[in-house]
Amino acid sequence: MFFIISNDAFPIHSSTGLNPHRDSPCEILHTVLLGVDKYLWHETNKVWDKKKDDLFGVRLQSSSIDGLTLYPLRAQYLVQYKNSLVGKHLKALQQLAIFHLHDDLCSKAVFDLWKANGELGAMLWYPEIKDMDTYLADLDMLVNNVLDLWAVVDPSRIQNKYKLHVLPHIMEDV
Repeated sequence: MFFIISNDAFPIHSSTGLNPHRDSPCEILHTVLLGVDKYLWHETNKVWDKKKDDLFGVRLQSSSIDGLTLYPLRAQYLVQYKNSLVGKHLKALQQLAIFHLHDDLCSKAVFDLWKANGELGAMLWYPEIKDMDTYLADLDMLVNNVLDLWAVVDPSRIQNKYKLHVLPHIMEDV
């Protein structure tokens, strides 16, 4: 059975002056932490066994969080509940995981994606923007780096995951 739906059923499509792509907010929490970071974390740990979980947990727990705005790490919790993390956990991983993913915990492409993602995260939490034009140009380059590396790791994810698809619009939201 097929249904024909007209634009009258979706008045947002016929609204003038509204572009859903440009007018949707790109919040750091939902777009980056619960989107890009969560996808990357899953891509990284989906192939881990118990031994690799434990190894990453020990490495992560040894991290120094001096100078970072993070809650005390509970690395074993992060590893045990790795598929149910919230924003504060993913922010900690965004800042620290890159230092512990060497050896055989991820592929080189995923490791490069972690580096690009960390650089993007650092730029998004920039406390004070003095030169907006330079900031936006740098942010655009970092977003493109992340998307280019996602194209290497899993190109279909850019099309299938809305939060990756909307990431280039974050400059407009800034």
